[in-house]
Amino acid sequence: MCARRLSRELTPGNEPFFVLADARHLPFTPESFGGVFSYSCIQHFSKTNAEIILFEISRVMKVQAKSVIQMAHRGGIRSTVALGRRMFSQGAEFDVRYYSISDLLQLVESSI
Repeated sequence: MCARRLSRELTPGNEPFFVLADARHLPFTPESFGGVFSYSCIQHFSKTNAEIILFEISRVMKVQAKSVIQMAHRGGIRSTVALGRRMFSQGAEFDVRYYSISDLLQLVESSI
């Protein structure tokens, strides 16, 4: 409801269509989208579920589609501070999972 209200205010006459769904089981046919955008969302899932989500993204993307996916990098100063606060644990529930650059490349190359 909030997104719908905001989109009406920010883009009058051009309201997007919203779907609430489980990212691990996207309710769309294969090759439905020319682009996918995700900011600061997938990093809150376990690494196993993140991989499943990226496979789903790949499934619903058209050939030659573009994706922009932001994930937390564990090498940054802010990430190091956040990891230190939780004693460098892997994270549980909705905690942010931090990836190395090589982990991110491997994850994306294996799924998208």
